[in-house]
Amino acid sequence: VGASAPVAGAAITTRWEPARETMADDAIRRFVFEPVDAAPVGAVWVVASGTEGLVSMFGDLIALACKRNGLVGAVTDSGCRDVASMREMGFPVFAKGTVLYGPGALIQPAGANVPVTCGGVDVRPGDWIVADVDGVIVVPSQHLDEVVDVTRTLMAKEEGVRRSLESGASLASAYKL
Repeated sequence: VGASAPVAGAAITTRWEPARETMADDAIRRFVFEPVDAAPVGAVWVVASGTEGLVSMFGDLIALACKRNGLVGAVTDSGCRDVASMREMGFPVFAKGTVLYGPGALIQPAGANVPVTCGGVDVRPGDWIVADVDGVIVVPSQHLDEVVDVTRTLMAKEEGVRRSLESGASLASAYKL
């Protein structure tokens, strides 16, 4: 599922795991609703499903609460639903796919604002999430300043190549390896 706009922000997390019993309402409140309601403005919600299956981890109602609370987007290694509504409200979501049905008795929320593995990548609360139509990157918080510096340097280099190409330079002369 692609999103309409790029996002960047500090991660808040929800960890799901295989269900051992029927999902309790309290688990949804503690590990989904409360973290979304308490999230700092500018955060990106990372939802680690704990399953290889494709299930909807959230839809437009939870996305509406995220947007209202100032979250800038959501990422999950499973699915979501109500994609058209989320696009219409301008809430970017990055998911494996779309699916109508939720987790049911397959998985249950088991932690919030804890380290998670989402899509095979370790994410800690506060790590920086950067996502656009090309993919999602996790920048460990302790490396953020270094990554920003390197990114600025690379972007300036690419802009120089772009200007050279637009001016008619050959690819071989404009793009130094």
